[in-house]
Amino acid sequence: MSKKKVAFIVYSLKTGGAERNIVNLYRLLPKDTYTTEIITVKNICEFPDLTEDDYIPLLQTSKTLSFFAKPFAFMTICAKLFLLQKKKSYDLLIGGAEYLPSYLCVVISKLFKKKSLLIVGNNIIQENARRNVVLRKLNILLFSVCFRLSDHIICVSRGLQNNITRYFSLGNDSVSTVYNGIEPRTIRTIQKNKLSILNSSPIIMAVGRLAYQKGFHHLIRIFSLIHQTLPQPHLVIIGDGEEKEKLQEMSSSIGLKSHIHFLGTADPFAYLPLADLFVFTSLYEGFGNVIVEAMSFGLPVISTDCQFGPREILRESGILCPVFPALPSIKDPLSREEKYYAKRIIDILVDEKKRKSFAQRTKNRVRFFHIDRMIIQYDQIINRLLQHV
Repeated sequence: MSKKKVAFIVYSLKTGGAERNIVNLYRLLPKDTYTTEIITVKNICEFPDLTEDDYIPLLQTSKTLSFFAKPFAFMTICAKLFLLQKKKSYDLLIGGAEYLPSYLCVVISKLFKKKSLLIVGNNIIQENARRNVVLRKLNILLFSVCFRLSDHIICVSRGLQNNITRYFSLGNDSVSTVYNGIEPRTIRTIQKNKLSILNSSPIIMAVGRLAYQKGFHHLIRIFSLIHQTLPQPHLVIIGDGEEKEKLQEMSSSIGLKSHIHFLGTADPFAYLPLADLFVFTSLYEGFGNVIVEAMSFGLPVISTDCQFGPREILRESGILCPVFPALPSIKDPLSREEKYYAKRIIDILVDEKKRKSFAQRTKNRVRFFHIDRMIIQYDQIINRLLQHV
C-alpha cells in the first residue's frame, strides 16, 4: 500500500502551542503510513531543531505586511498553494491554525477533490469578538462555511468542541476532541545565568505570548500585592509579543522592575526546573499547552478557570481561580478576583507541604497527556478519512 501524503498548513512556525502540536504530528505520525510536510504562510521558524528542509514557505518574507502589500501577498499565497497541491497531490490537507490556514485548507482541498481536516486550538468565538464589526462578521461567515465543507474538525478540548458545535450548529459526528500531547522530557541545560541574581529566592513562573488574552497585566498587578506580604519572590515571564513594552513599563511604574524578569523567547524547558510555582492567567484559551508543560516538571499550578482548557487539564491536580474582569488601569484598586488569585499564590509559597502535595498531583495527572495517546488518536481519525482514497 502506498503512503498517504499529508500536508499541514500553518501561518508560521513560531514556538506557540498550536505550532508545537503541528511539529509533533509532522515528526511522529507513522512514517510507514504517511509522508508529511509542513506548509507555512510566512517564512518564520523559531524551532531550533527544524531546518529549511522541514517546511515550505508560501511567502519568503517574515515581516509584517503593509495594507497595500496584503492583496498581492494573498494572491501569491493562493497561487503557490494551488501549484504546490497540483505538483504534490496531497491526499489530506490539515489546517493547523484558525483563520487563513483553515480557509486555504478547505478551498484547495475542495478544488482538487481531496480531504481536509481542521484543527481548532483557540477559543475563536471570544478571540474574534475583539475584532472590528466587519472583520468579526466576515470571520464568522468564513468559519461557518469552512466548518461545513471540511471533512472533519478536531478541537483541543471538550469545552471548545461543545462551544463551536453549538455556535455553528455542527453535527456531533463531524467534530472530535483530541488533547494536545507532550513528550517525556529530559531536563535541558538549566539556564542559571540569567536568573543567578535570584539566588535562593522563590520563583513564580509564567509562559506565553505577551498579548491581552494571556492576562499578564493582571499578573503584574497581582504580584504587586504579593510583594507587599512576601518581598522575597521573583516573577519570571517567558515569551514575547505586542504588549511587551507596555508590561515592562507597568513593572517599572509600580517599582518592581528588579523583581519582574522578562526573558523573551527563551526555551521554557531550560527554566521551568528553576520555578517553585507555575501561574497561568489567560482570559480565554482553547487548551493551555504550557500548563501541561509545567506539570511535566512536577510544578504546582495555579490557573484562571477560563474557557477552555485549564479545568479539563488540571481537574483536582491544580488550583483554579475565577477569570478576571475587564482590563484595569494600573491605578485602579485590585479586583476581588485578583486578590483571590494573590491569596492562593501566597498560600502555596508559604506552605511547603501543600506545595509538594500539588506537585505530586501534577506529576500523576500529566501522564494522561502523553504524546503517544495524541498520535494514536490523530492516526485513527486520519486513517478513517483516507481509507477509501
